[in-house]
Amino acid sequence: MAELLLELFSEEMPASMQQGAKDQLLAQILAGLKERFGLELQGHAWVTPRRLGVFIDNLPLEIKESKEELRGPKIAAPEQALEGFLRKNNINKERLEKRGEYYYAIIARPAAAIREVLGKLIEEVLLGFSWPKSMRWSDHEIKWVRPLHNILCLLDSEILALQFGHIRSNNLSFGHRFMAKDQISISNFSDYKSKLAQAFVILESNDRKQAVLTQVNDAIAAKELAMIEDSDLLSEIAGLVEYPVVLLGEIGEEYMKLPREVLVITLRHHQRYLMLNDLKGNLAPYFIIVANRTTADKGDEIVRGNIKVLNARLEDARFFYTGDKAHSLVSRVDELKGLTFHKEIGTIYDKMQSTKAMVERICTQLKIESGKAIRAVELSKTDLVTGMVKEFPELQGIMGYYYALNDNEDKEVAIAIRDHYKPQGPSDSLPENLTGALAALADKLDTLNQMFEIGIKPTGSKDPYALRRAAIGVLRILAHYELNLDLANLGLRDDVCAFINERKNNLSL
Repeated sequence: MAELLLELFSEEMPASMQQGAKDQLLAQILAGLKERFGLELQGHAWVTPRRLGVFIDNLPLEIKESKEELRGPKIAAPEQALEGFLRKNNINKERLEKRGEYYYAIIARPAAAIREVLGKLIEEVLLGFSWPKSMRWSDHEIKWVRPLHNILCLLDSEILALQFGHIRSNNLSFGHRFMAKDQISISNFSDYKSKLAQAFVILESNDRKQAVLTQVNDAIAAKELAMIEDSDLLSEIAGLVEYPVVLLGEIGEEYMKLPREVLVITLRHHQRYLMLNDLKGNLAPYFIIVANRTTADKGDEIVRGNIKVLNARLEDARFFYTGDKAHSLVSRVDELKGLTFHKEIGTIYDKMQSTKAMVERICTQLKIESGKAIRAVELSKTDLVTGMVKEFPELQGIMGYYYALNDNEDKEVAIAIRDHYKPQGPSDSLPENLTGALAALADKLDTLNQMFEIGIKPTGSKDPYALRRAAIGVLRILAHYELNLDLANLGLRDDVCAFINERKNNLSL
């Protein structure tokens, strides 16, 4: 029995594509081994920013002649079922036999030396490999997610010959980009793991995550801080570094007066920093940088550089925040006339007016005092014209909340402004108060009605305006707040009412 070791060494791959690529490469090689040789094997795959690897052991070097009988669909089954069976198993229709109620196929596999055919199998996998986005570079014909530099491929400790475009396989790998640049000669998987570890490359994503967590705990142990749990960001960071080194940076006191969400969007989403709370759960004036190397000055220059970049971003945010607060939300309502909601529907101002009419009808039907809900709807979109939201669109609604409080608006109205987009998905929370629930209902129902009016409806898997999500949001709000709302008496189109009710049949509320 032999082992296969394959490593594809490239420029840095986007973190968001790494897990899918790792799973795809292993699955396709194993599927090829099963289809061509009838081999049922397990394997292991790994991915770092610069390398994608697969290891499969217990590979026989000689494959004996074999036959396999596969039972297909029933003879009476639709033609599509038969076509799917043929396609899945790469079988021609001529090889089928009718026996009883079913189709059967006999797959005959000749004897083969696996070294003579395995390289070709891997070449086909690479040529057909699917990336969300790929590229060509230089004058080469092959495509990959980023420029590919080297292919290490060993079978039974010897080079397995294969070629992908201009690259021929060899027994070489490379260490960390900055700390161990030299090429490394590899003899087997054990040798590969050992030498890469010595060359400052942590192969397994989970090991890199754990290294980050361990170093974070060491870095903050004396400061009575706690890292804010963020598994998605931690996974992304593990896809950005091969040798994580945790460093602690500090946020200037003057920037801690910014809203928490502004700090989070700047540090987490734009800079990819892990964030910290104090023991009371308040955002701490520190952040975690995960570098990809050690340095002689223990990372001091890296920290200074990151703080410089962060301060520039936070200074911009502070400028927008200060400037925005100088103008009330009410004074911005007319500015909404300059923002288009949809070319066939009108401006954001027009949308606000129709939503206001909708919330009035909802409150009248439910016999609920409408003043706060109407006020919330009137102001709900005004933060779209603020400097902060223009710079950070993710903060729409949230900044409206802070600016409403600054304007001494009723706190219930401010919360409703913040929450009127909710829920924005199955895992999103619902509006915190009834005023927010009414504003959110009106906004979603009005959107559905106006989109259906101009012929925009979800078709199949396509729903670019998230109208299904809006309908489900309506149902979740009605169920949570136990609102007995007669949709048909709100001036909604019949097809909108039917669309919402269809969603209700598929939900357990």
